[in-house]
Amino acid sequence: MSEPSSEAPTELALAWLRGELSAAERQAFVERLAHDAALRDELDWLQALADAQQQHYVDETSERAFAALQDALGPLPASKPASTSTSWLARAARWLREHANVLQPALIALVLVQTGVIGLISTHDNPQDSSSAPASAFRGAAPSCLTVWVDLRDTARMADLRRWMTLYGASFAGGPDASGRVNIAFADMASLKAALNDSLLQQIATRTDAPPGCAAQ
Repeated sequence: MSEPSSEAPTELALAWLRGELSAAERQAFVERLAHDAALRDELDWLQALADAQQQHYVDETSERAFAALQDALGPLPASKPASTSTSWLARAARWLREHANVLQPALIALVLVQTGVIGLISTHDNPQDSSSAPASAFRGAAPSCLTVWVDLRDTARMADLRRWMTLYGASFAGGPDASGRVNIAFADMASLKAALNDSLLQQIATRTDAPPGCAAQ
């Protein structure tokens, strides 16, 4: 077991969020996080600040990206009434489904990458409509054993998913697959195991699965 760092919570949490820790330091951080309430509180506070800034940036960037793309491809099909929803993610999901028959898969993936969303378009607003083609985006190589497939709950909040991923230095590796799962990648096995044992995951996902050929985590 790595020796926990005696560094002050603020400096240590900032180093974690910035990705400045070595593999050994990341493992020590995860171990310390399990029993250091002050470090957890500091990380939560810093993450709340980061969430607010990130959400502001994502909202602005996504609105510009989708506005530019819609201007280039023309208005929505006349047979599809416009929604009054103010959620950009809901509008993006609806717009991509309505244009799925004319958009190249690579273009859909490019739009999702540009707006900071990888395969998180949900069809929960119309789950029984078999005429709506789901939009899928994939990024990266085949999943490694440092990834996990996550089946998100219908009630999962993006803020909770982002917090869980940031806490353990995770990133999107691909998905959704045919079952609607997303693939999440971790830097090391210690972070992966700690993330899977976090109670926050129970609020986000119904189940997790290791990639084929990997031992169950």
